Amino acid sequence: MGSLKACTPPKQKKQIQLTVDSVIRAIARLGGYLEHRKNTLLGYIQVLWRGWLELETLYQGWLLHEKLKSIY
Repeated sequence: MGSLKACTPPKQKKQIQLTVDSVIRAIARLGGYLEHRKNTLLGYIQVLWRGWLELETLYQGWLLHEKLKSIY
């Protein structure tokens, strides 16, 4: 959850209320979810999976950054 807050613009940090729905929507947006399209359950699951993989990649990059920062 902290990483979702970390990449939020400063003006919106105070306005964000982390709920299960907001986290799922944030992960879905990473996977290409567009709110204006008609959503089917299958399509929603696909964008959630792609978003989860993207979030995992970002997280691994963040861990690598922290590890390298502590070395140098």
